[in-house]
Amino acid sequence: MKYKVNLRGVKLRGADLAGADLAGADLAGADLRGAYLRGANLIGSNLGGANLIGSNLGGANLRGANLARAYLARANLTGVNLEGANLGGASLGYVNLRGANLAGTVLSGPIPTADLSGFEVRDGWVYGWRTATSQHVGSTMYIPGHTYTATHLSRDVKTECHPGLYFATREWIEKNYPCTPIVAVRARVGTIVKAGEKYRTYLLEVLDQ
Repeated sequence: MKYKVNLRGVKLRGADLAGADLAGADLAGADLRGAYLRGANLIGSNLGGANLIGSNLGGANLRGANLARAYLARANLTGVNLEGANLGGASLGYVNLRGANLAGTVLSGPIPTADLSGFEVRDGWVYGWRTATSQHVGSTMYIPGHTYTATHLSRDVKTECHPGLYFATREWIEKNYPCTPIVAVRARVGTIVKAGEKYRTYLLEVLDQ
C-alpha cells in the first residue's frame, strides 16, 4: 500500500501535532510518546508498532487506522473515532476511551465462543480463580463478596493481554503466581474471551470462601 506521507520510524516525541492532517500517513514504528495529536486527522494511517505512550489523541479521527502492536498505555483517547481500526496486539493499559467510537474494532461486536474445558461450569456460571490484587494493570484489590466490571472487553482471541478482567483455573494461577494470594471468582457463560492461555470477561464476581 502506498501512503500519503512517509514518516515511518520518525522521532516525534512530545511533538505538537494538534489538528494535523495525517490521513493515510505511514507512521509505523514512530516515536510519538507524549505527542499532542488532539483533533488530528489520522484516517487510514499506519501506526503499526508506533509508540504512543502518554500521547493525547482526544477527538482525533483514526477511522480505519492500523494500530496493530502499537503502544498506547496511558494515552488519552477520549472522543476518538476508531471505527474499523485494527487494534490487534496493541498495548491498551490505562487508556482513557471515554466517548470513543469503537464500532468495528475488537472492543465491540459479538463475543466468540470460548473453550472452557478445565473449569467448573454450572447454572450458567464459570468458576475460576485469580490473584487477589491486579498484577499487571492497576492495583485493584479483589474483595470477596464484591462484583467488578471492566470498562471495555476486547474480543481479540489472538492477543493475550487486552482490556478485560482476567481469571484462570486454580492450577494455572498457582503455577504462574506462586506464593501470591488468590481468590475464587465466577463469570457468566457467553461473556468470556479465551486468548492463548488467558481468559477475560467484563464482569467478575468474587466469591466468599
